[in-house]
Amino acid sequence: MIFIFGSGLAFFLGILLLGKKGKSKSDKILTVWMFFISLHLFLFSLYNNEDYLFKYARYISFGIPFPLIHGPFLYLYTASLTRHLSQKKHVKYFHFLPAITDYLLLAIFLFPLPLERIVELFINYGQGFEVYNNIHSIVILISGIGYIIGSQILLTKHKKKIRNEFSNIDGINLNWLRVLIYGLTAIYITVLLNEVSFKFGFRSEILIYIVAVVFIAVLGYFGIKQTSVFVDQSRSFQNNPEDIKNKIPAPHVKSEQKKENEAVVRYAKSGLNKDKAQKLKTEIEKAMEVEKLYTNSDLSLNELANKFSIHSNYLSQVINEQFDKNFYDFINTYRLEEFKGMMANPRSKNFTLLSLALDSGFSSKSSFNRYFKKSTGKTPSQYADSLKNQ
Repeated sequence: MIFIFGSGLAFFLGILLLGKKGKSKSDKILTVWMFFISLHLFLFSLYNNEDYLFKYARYISFGIPFPLIHGPFLYLYTASLTRHLSQKKHVKYFHFLPAITDYLLLAIFLFPLPLERIVELFINYGQGFEVYNNIHSIVILISGIGYIIGSQILLTKHKKKIRNEFSNIDGINLNWLRVLIYGLTAIYITVLLNEVSFKFGFRSEILIYIVAVVFIAVLGYFGIKQTSVFVDQSRSFQNNPEDIKNKIPAPHVKSEQKKENEAVVRYAKSGLNKDKAQKLKTEIEKAMEVEKLYTNSDLSLNELANKFSIHSNYLSQVINEQFDKNFYDFINTYRLEEFKGMMANPRSKNFTLLSLALDSGFSSKSSFNRYFKKSTGKTPSQYADSLKNQ
């Protein structure tokens, strides 16, 4: 019954995603993935029922390669959300080559067999197809582990990227996607345990699919809620020639699709020389101190680059090299010092710590507390108490 529930849940979530307005590429990938998951669980529910197994064994066998598609879908979904998805369609399809190869092998050796023989293979766990079963299990584990590691690498790159582009990362950290990676990892660990236990005459496929049902619920819930997390970089500099002429020249601007998929300009090849970098550093420090730009809780690298009429790559280079910080830490360091300054002011005693934090540019209580503790080793309340004792 739980497998029918999981299949229905995945199908329902797929329908919801299908009807979602303004679907992104990641939504489309997740939609297709949900329908495949729904079909996979449905076929397993048939396999788990002896009456249906004898009637529909040939159809059930179409689900054998399905474990080879979940890793690729996770990777493509992660790549789409983190803007690492290749624009070349043949590259995307390449990820499903193992599953396609599996279908070709089954089309040659399994599908033409009489229904009774296919039922016998299912009942005897593939006895007579030992070579195929062993290779199939190994490929599934290699595929799962490989795509899980690949997805984790993309998330690590994403974390670094957003800290170089945004001063507020509360809504764009994709920590929930890390939970999904852990969930798929749990499924593959269960698959491995199943293979090991089979050597001792015990199989645990049911446990695999129970974990899968939980995974579906988490995947669907967060997948429907997820939104785009990157700002269009085409606005990273102003197009007024008079404004740009006296500033650092921006690099050649390419089409949006090409720009999204190219690496950030390497500093070694940058047109930003030491004198220009030092001059820009001085301008940034002055703007921060006088205009207090950091009090804008949504301040981004692109927005700050607009102010100085330069490309965001150059601004990022200056912040990284001249201040030895990423953009996130650079801006929040100013916010932290602003908060401390307010705390030291006797007139601030009538205000709550949260109101002072928000006035300093922090976007929420959680982000403020987290950054404060990380930077000072104390909670805001402990810091306030230490001022009173001075």
